[in-house]
Amino acid sequence: MHEETEFKLSLSPAVANRILRYKGLRPHRKGRRVKHRLVSTYFDTPRHALRKSEIVLRVRDNGKGREQTVKAPFQGPAGLQNFREWTVAVNGDCPNLCAVDDPALARKLSRGRYEKRLSPLFTTDFEREAVRIRVRGTEFELAVDQGIIRAETRGGDS
Repeated sequence: MHEETEFKLSLSPAVANRILRYKGLRPHRKGRRVKHRLVSTYFDTPRHALRKSEIVLRVRDNGKGREQTVKAPFQGPAGLQNFREWTVAVNGDCPNLCAVDDPALARKLSRGRYEKRLSPLFTTDFEREAVRIRVRGTEFELAVDQGIIRAETRGGDS
């Protein structure tokens, strides 16, 4: 488990294409820009029980294998998305809640009996370009995702 703080912006494609190449970042880069494809499917119950509990569940193909990530909110800097994140390798495209190794989270998920009711909600298919940045002793990842989001359909409904 690790803690993650995200600051997300919605950018036009033109700005997204320029941001990682901005000359002002060059002195602060740690290593080269890295580009890879990420295909992630997000899951919930038909009545969105996970979302109502502020839990995010996804299975991602990162090009090296599949990994399941469960995110739950925690108190962090105001105005930012702050998550505790648990990631484990999984076989296939479906989540495996038995693989969650945090005892408190595993109890919460098993009490809700979510696994049998889970279905895919949407899939993101992104090309991520990222670079590590170091400024005044703080290091972070600057990532730009570009791609599509597809809603999953259930029995012909969209």
